[in-house]
Amino acid sequence: MSNQYSQLKAMLAITKASFRGLVRSPNTLVFNFLFPVVFIAIFSVLEHKQPMKWKVSFTENSDSTAVIYHALKNLSVLEWEQLTPTEQQESLKRGKIKALVDIQSPANAPSEIHLTTSSIISDQEVSTLQLMIETAIHQIDRTVYPDQITTASLSPQVELIQGKPYRLIDFLLPGQIGVTLLASCVFGVAFLFYNMRSTLVLKRFFATPVKRLYILLGEALSRVVLQLGVMFILIAGAYYFLNYTLTNGVSSLLQMLIVGFLGVILFMGFGFIISGIAKSESVIPPLANVIALPQFIFSGAFVNNEIFPQWIQTICEVLPLTQMNSALRKIAYDGVPLWSCTKELVILGAWLILVYWLATKLFKWE
Repeated sequence: MSNQYSQLKAMLAITKASFRGLVRSPNTLVFNFLFPVVFIAIFSVLEHKQPMKWKVSFTENSDSTAVIYHALKNLSVLEWEQLTPTEQQESLKRGKIKALVDIQSPANAPSEIHLTTSSIISDQEVSTLQLMIETAIHQIDRTVYPDQITTASLSPQVELIQGKPYRLIDFLLPGQIGVTLLASCVFGVAFLFYNMRSTLVLKRFFATPVKRLYILLGEALSRVVLQLGVMFILIAGAYYFLNYTLTNGVSSLLQMLIVGFLGVILFMGFGFIISGIAKSESVIPPLANVIALPQFIFSGAFVNNEIFPQWIQTICEVLPLTQMNSALRKIAYDGVPLWSCTKELVILGAWLILVYWLATKLFKWE
């Protein structure tokens, strides 16, 4: 009596063959490994270039009518950020701004200046900023109020808050991971299944006892393994060589891989849709770019979405790559557990339902 045909073994055989094809492809090496590594390395080098201006911010209650206020605003070496108190505290903790400057002007008395900085700002940088302010005060005293003792005084006491450096790699790596997964899955799956259908490979599969679901699972599993492997290598390499922040260590890494898994499954769904509606191979790149390009630009992968107008930021928030990048950054840098990324998971889940509903309607086997 013959043994029952094993769909699981057939699926694993398809996975193995598909994975071999992927890792032997030069495109896989270039776009999944070489390009992300070179891209991250270039931006990591740029991070160490000294900024032209120091970013600082006035506190909300600073006296904007004080003479020293306008003198400091006009210093070419300082770039003044307009932030809410919450944003100021967050930017200070991350080292995005050097200090908060508070100017108070008591009645009939010189203005008083107090500085607040974070523990990640060096003593030398604080001393340099104090020197800049003292120089500005002395300049005003000599030219505007020569008969007064001083127009303002800088408190020698600097308030210090605890901070954690937010490096360029902490922002850049999750974005690069998201872009890599999106591009590989959308373009790769679309071309793969279109070619398998047009070359009658799928039709030959039908002559075997393998069920259609296991064919899809086999091909999908090989791509999941590859992409999560790429993701693991990029995160581990950035952690050991570029001091990438993993707040909770291995726990953060594993949770990031779970988010990556959800992203891979979702992005493959886009590929299934494109392979189903494409009438020719030349149509696939434009269709894939319609899906991928807006997300590359507006997902906050390489630049903060805050630079866009508010109405564009609203659109950015519904993009799946935006939510994936956000979840990865929260887990890695902020140490937020995966289950606390409620908004990100809900939006990704909604996209999963929508995309695979469309895929079941549009995907073609023949």
